[in-house]
Amino acid sequence: MAHKLEKGRIVGVRDVVIDGQSSLTGATLGGAVGTAVGVAAVGPIEDQRDLRQTIGTAAVGGAVGAIVGQVIEKRLTERRGQELSIEMEGGERLVVVQELGERSFEEAETVYVYTTRMGNSRVFHEDEDPYMDPDTKAYIVNDELEEAEFEPVTW
Repeated sequence: MAHKLEKGRIVGVRDVVIDGQSSLTGATLGGAVGTAVGVAAVGPIEDQRDLRQTIGTAAVGGAVGAIVGQVIEKRLTERRGQELSIEMEGGERLVVVQELGERSFEEAETVYVYTTRMGNSRVFHEDEDPYMDPDTKAYIVNDELEEAEFEPVTW
């Protein structure tokens, strides 16, 4: 259950793009919009031929919309990141890819690498507090302490 906090030095930095997610949400929304556009493109339905044309156009519009929706969702969820090559004090070398924060990392910079018991690592600048959540500025509480000293809030 131990977490590790180790000191190291950055020996290489590379800017990367962290892939976005592509879920059913983008496909569903894209398909719905594509279907609506396909139906609207045909116009009013006056006879059986118009109905078949509307159904065909709606199907094609839905399929194309689903594909476009997935691509758009993937692009919207992409994030800029950095691939950091780190030489640890013990001589071990690590490569960590993480989302770009407020400050980028530079080569030869001294950093701390916080590694969870599951093997996930996060790199911090030497002057940052690795026990503080960078988004909320709240201190991170480990699982045992949270269960022992904090009670859930009910509304």
